[in-house]
Amino acid sequence: MSYKVNILGKTYDLPPRTLAVDDQIAGLVETDRAYQAGELTRREAVEQLHAFVLGLAPGSLPPVEEVDTNELMRVCMDIVNAYDAPARKARAEAKLAETRDILNKPEIQKLLKLAELRKK
Repeated sequence: MSYKVNILGKTYDLPPRTLAVDDQIAGLVETDRAYQAGELTRREAVEQLHAFVLGLAPGSLPPVEEVDTNELMRVCMDIVNAYDAPARKARAEAKLAETRDILNKPEIQKLLKLAELRKK
């Protein structure tokens, strides 16, 4: 599977989603938790987010002192979303198939026909 993310107007290929990548993603949650709990300063949290992005998309960001912190947070979310997209798509397709199966049942088709006749 391939994963891509747009960072500051340029598209980067992300590495495959391995357990190591999952651990890095889990680290984002831990960084947020630690920051919210006052265990990390804002600078430390930003440095960790910056390292996360550069670890997956080397050369994609300016130095930590120059990075727009809101852009950095958006990029982190974009990376997580890129990795989660295939699973979200598979879940949506499974639900759609389930809905189609229900709608194609004879008893549902009869109800739909009755409802259509009633409209006329």
